[in-house]
Amino acid sequence: MYDLQMGSAPWLRAAAIYLRMQVFVLERTIKIEDEFDKNDVPGVVYAVIFDGKEPVATGRFLREGDDAARLTRIATRRPPRPAPVPRSSARSNGTHRICTSMTCRFMRR
Repeated sequence: MYDLQMGSAPWLRAAAIYLRMQVFVLERTIKIEDEFDKNDVPGVVYAVIFDGKEPVATGRFLREGDDAARLTRIATRRPPRPAPVPRSSARSNGTHRICTSMTCRFMRR
């Protein structure tokens, strides 16, 4: 069973960085200095999906205004590739618009 956790707690940030290290640096051979940037700081909101205690998917939210965030650094462990993050989770964090890369999607309030 998958469990979505969102926030900026140190343990959540650690889980996100652990998974990104596995997926991007080790699996996809992206340089470590290119993967981790100036936005990987305490206080940034991460979403991590856990399968038990194992992180299996993650994304980093970067604020874009008062009610919007851009989802970046999305990584999923292979296998499995879990289901998408429910909209209700983003709304509970005060986000009404999620942007990925160059696209933006407005969520119903």
